[in-house]
Amino acid sequence: MRFYKLVPSLLLFLSIYGLANADELCFYKYYEGNGRYKTYFFDREAVHSEQIHISSIASKLFNRNFFIEHLKKKYYNIVKVDNIVFLGQTITQYTLSPKDKDRFKHVLWLRGRHLIKTEVYDIDDNLVIAYGKVDLSYGTENHMDTIMSNPRISNKSRGNLHNFYRGFDHVRTKQLPENRYHLFFSDGLNGVSIFIDETPTNSDMSAKTVYGNMFLSKIINGVEYSAMGTLPYSALSEFIDKVGNSDADVYAELIDCSNSIDSNTYRDNK
Repeated sequence: MRFYKLVPSLLLFLSIYGLANADELCFYKYYEGNGRYKTYFFDREAVHSEQIHISSIASKLFNRNFFIEHLKKKYYNIVKVDNIVFLGQTITQYTLSPKDKDRFKHVLWLRGRHLIKTEVYDIDDNLVIAYGKVDLSYGTENHMDTIMSNPRISNKSRGNLHNFYRGFDHVRTKQLPENRYHLFFSDGLNGVSIFIDETPTNSDMSAKTVYGNMFLSKIINGVEYSAMGTLPYSALSEFIDKVGNSDADVYAELIDCSNSIDSNTYRDNK
């Protein structure tokens, strides 16, 4: 596996001159504070890295399709621009701006349904994350390994898990060692992970950024809840309160791994 850390200005150089012709390279750029950005480059093998943060980031980058019809349009203003030509490729650009300041704006570049580049802006319109392909000629929406970036979540038989918080549906739950759980929610664009630790060792509330994502943790009734995603801290705090103060039956549904949805399954949302 090759994991590259390069200065941001090299991204354009690599794109124009095709120096990544031996590998399909993708980039991940994020704001780390104090006016500084950091950029990493990944090859495909990074998806299988034993370092969880690297494999998690890399999994966003390769062979992703985006379905605009799966977006919770109630929460976004949508601007579409067709037939943008960039580096010899014809691109469609979507600017997806939240109607309220409770989630982040995304600017997407697509070739067909194939996701080429994503930019994420916070509620003050500052770029916090950008990721995509170095060579736009790689990948198609029909690639055998293509993953649906934003699967539609069925309303049927979802009970309390559908539209759990302001249009965010519960997608999956994974049980972790030592009485911990990882819950993931999505509104068809922005995503939120909630980590539950029923035997916490840390009693302090903390807020920080992790690879461009907002991260917040706090204790409710002796249980630590940590939220990470592309939402402002105020919304993450409300999300944690919603999970941590759920009724017993709702909480049981949330941590039940059998309620998880196969991310590759297209589901009817009618």
